[in-house]
Amino acid sequence: MAVDQARRLLVEAGVLPETMRESVTFNKVREILRELDNSDEFRLREAIAAAAKLRIRGPLQSVIFIKQHLAGEHEVEVDRIDESEDGKRLAVLIYPEGEVPLPAESLPSQIDVGTRLLYDPSEGRYS
Repeated sequence: MAVDQARRLLVEAGVLPETMRESVTFNKVREILRELDNSDEFRLREAIAAAAKLRIRGPLQSVIFIKQHLAGEHEVEVDRIDESEDGKRLAVLIYPEGEVPLPAESLPSQIDVGTRLLYDPSEGRYS
C-alpha cells in the first residue's frame, strides 16, 4: 500500500487531520508514514482499530503504535505514570520513535513504572 493510501485510511479513521502543517510533530508523523509504505491494507486497518480500542490519542502517538503493531509481537516498558487533564491515570510507554501514553485501564492491572508489557497484535492488547 502506498503512503498516500495509508494516510487516507488514517484520516478516515480520525487519527490524522486532513492537512498536516509543517511542525516537528507532523514531520515525525510523515517520517513514520513513509516507513509504513507497502503495508498490507487489512493489517493496517487492524492496527488502526487496535489503537482506537486502546484509546490512544494524538497523531504521533497513534502512528508510533500502528508501526509497532505492524512489526508484530513486542515488549515495551512503562516509563512513568502521568495524570491526564481529566484526572485519569496514563501509563507512558517508550518506543524508539517516542512516547505513547495509554489510559491505565487499557492495560493489565497492577502496572507501575518499570513494568514490562508484551504486546500481542493478534489480540490487540498488552499483557
